[in-house]
Amino acid sequence: MTTNKEPAIERTFQDIPEQQSLDIEQAAVMRDLGYRGGSTWEELLKSPRVLVVSEAGAGKTHECQAQQRAKWEAGEAAFYLELAVLAQSSVRDILGPEEETRFDAWHASQSEVATFFLDSIDELNLTLGSFKTALTKLAKAINGQLGRVRVVVTSRPIPIDQQIMRAVLPVPKLSEPEATSEEFADVAMGYSRKKADEPSIPEWRNVALMPLSDEQMKQMAVYEGVTDPDALLTEIRRRNAEEFARRPQDLVELCADWRDHKRIRTHRDQVSSNIAVKLLPRKGNKELAALSHDDVYVGASRLALAATLTRKLTIRHSAEADRHGPEDDQPLDPATILPDWSAPQRTTLLERSLFGFASYGRVRFHHRSVIEYLAAQRLKYLREQGMPFKALRRMLFADTAQGTTVVRPSMVPVAAWVALDDPMIFAELLKHEPSALFNHGDPESLSPSQRRQALRAYVEHYGGGGWRGMTVPRIQVTRFAGPDLGDEILTLWNGGIENEEVRDLLLSLIGIGKNKECSDVAYAVALDTSLEINERLDGLNALVGLDDPRLSDVCNSLVKDPDTWPNRLSRWAVVRLFPKHLSVEQLSAVLSRISESKRAVGDISYTLPRVIEHAELSDPASEELRQRLTALIEEGLTWDEKKWPHLRTERHFVVPALASTCVRLFERGIRTDELLRSAIIAFRLTDRDSSFRESRKSLRDIFVEADGNLREAFFLADDAFLEALHPQADAFHRYYRVASNDGTIIPEIGRDYGWLTALVSDQ
Repeated sequence: MTTNKEPAIERTFQDIPEQQSLDIEQAAVMRDLGYRGGSTWEELLKSPRVLVVSEAGAGKTHECQAQQRAKWEAGEAAFYLELAVLAQSSVRDILGPEEETRFDAWHASQSEVATFFLDSIDELNLTLGSFKTALTKLAKAINGQLGRVRVVVTSRPIPIDQQIMRAVLPVPKLSEPEATSEEFADVAMGYSRKKADEPSIPEWRNVALMPLSDEQMKQMAVYEGVTDPDALLTEIRRRNAEEFARRPQDLVELCADWRDHKRIRTHRDQVSSNIAVKLLPRKGNKELAALSHDDVYVGASRLALAATLTRKLTIRHSAEADRHGPEDDQPLDPATILPDWSAPQRTTLLERSLFGFASYGRVRFHHRSVIEYLAAQRLKYLREQGMPFKALRRMLFADTAQGTTVVRPSMVPVAAWVALDDPMIFAELLKHEPSALFNHGDPESLSPSQRRQALRAYVEHYGGGGWRGMTVPRIQVTRFAGPDLGDEILTLWNGGIENEEVRDLLLSLIGIGKNKECSDVAYAVALDTSLEINERLDGLNALVGLDDPRLSDVCNSLVKDPDTWPNRLSRWAVVRLFPKHLSVEQLSAVLSRISESKRAVGDISYTLPRVIEHAELSDPASEELRQRLTALIEEGLTWDEKKWPHLRTERHFVVPALASTCVRLFERGIRTDELLRSAIIAFRLTDRDSSFRESRKSLRDIFVEADGNLREAFFLADDAFLEALHPQADAFHRYYRVASNDGTIIPEIGRDYGWLTALVSDQ
């Protein structure tokens, strides 16, 4: 039983579709873009079998231990077991005396559910056979009580793992359980009984532990002794260090660096520091061989270069690597790359934190930036040892039959890193592939002169002609941008650029780099109706980045000149200008004339609620926003007795924004009849079949947490709203009576009042 105490941060999980793996880096990108979906532990543990996956350092072990501890302290039968240990011992041999007593009590109860957390903390010591053995030992210990156990396994979502788990720990078919208070969330959706097509709780769930959100990063930073967490998060975003801050293990290291230096260094420094820490011995682990820091760095860089050249991203750790997977997907053999190392030395290196579990018997570098950087460092070392430039060039570049020179595709990122220290490689990239200096490596570490040269070469190389399908990742644009590029950008722009993608890049550099001397360019583009919508948006974004005083004129034009602002551009402009530049009144005016597809997750329905949630709005401004959004929705409000849901609005895309505004006001302690009415409208319009489940859930949480008086107020407000909207609604909704003894409102009949029944009864 675990006893360590760490910060209580509610992590979330994303479902992994069956037969699919999850790109962990893609999950991080979704979080960066504001992805807010996923399930909590409370939702996850409703399923009897769960597989949890994430990369090393993401916090799987801590999460399992914390959940086991919480259930144990609540008096439940909950047990944490390491798979590698369970494969060698029986369940009873692992349990302590107190745990064994509770295990026996559970077994004798014949009704209680026990939860087993099986953690692959020592992944490299697991084989396919030992994984199956561990599960079999658990199945033997529970002795036929499969229907009364909940099993959570942390493991890679390898299909064969799932097959074994389903075979050894199947979920028996049970009769439908009685309804409980936990089902209030379903009742709160406006129905008194479950719809036939409503998805049930899955018996098996494969989920990924999501990266830390901004709020979770802040909580952990406080726990790590950071006295100014907001400043840390601001600097993390400014320095684009999210990729080294979304995992708890990495964030701990970043916090330590922040406490010492009060700054976050360049991307190159971040990668270098991350590698240095990951190559340290694991705490508490007895290693097979003693290795100096120089030894492990050299060994890791040799493996990184070999992996890049051979395009093999997994590395053989044990014989188990040869038993699974297709023949054409063989791992890199470290004995071939490090023949001068002993087997214990190679094993010790591969068990450092720089490497993570890939599959049985295989490991991989824990991050793409690491392998690219280390490969470049190896080439730098070889050059210092006398490698001729021609040999280096042959490794990085290839001459085609058409007489052109290109960077070998697999070596493009490596070449960008090498160029930071090798002027000759930098010159070759300028001449043949300047995009590499933008898309890879660390553009911020280029000198001011090199960045101007790179920008000029980029425009000259790609600025002619039409669309090329080129894009520079925003994080790289941010690293490249700077106030010293303004004159160069202006000169290049005035020289004429045909390619829209190159113009977009320059506009992004203007806004991010705060190049005020280019503000007239951005202003002209934003208002030029002859340009494509995307380019006008880039101009607008540049103006916002510059905080240009003419944004007030832009907002006036957005409101008063609708013909110059197409529907799609208006939607984009609203979420970028509100509330700093666009007033509540102006927002309402624009929303009154635009539209958005009901099934689309668009700027207004998806992004505007999040803008409102985090906006610096006073209570009076928030109240005005509620009033205007409510009025907009009510203008097109109708009741259709023949369709479900009966209540409909033409401005459905505004409903999530109203829900977010209502939640904001409730959280500030505001309680008015008008607010209750707006909340009822928003709640009833976010039907379960819409794409607005999150907005509905936020309002439902307000209802659930309300005291008895507020619950009754909701009940009466809903009744008054329906009666005013549709007097004949009595036939479906308005059956209730007031008990004579205490005046409690008790609904008797009615499909839609199920959720209010739970509210007013305080159950």
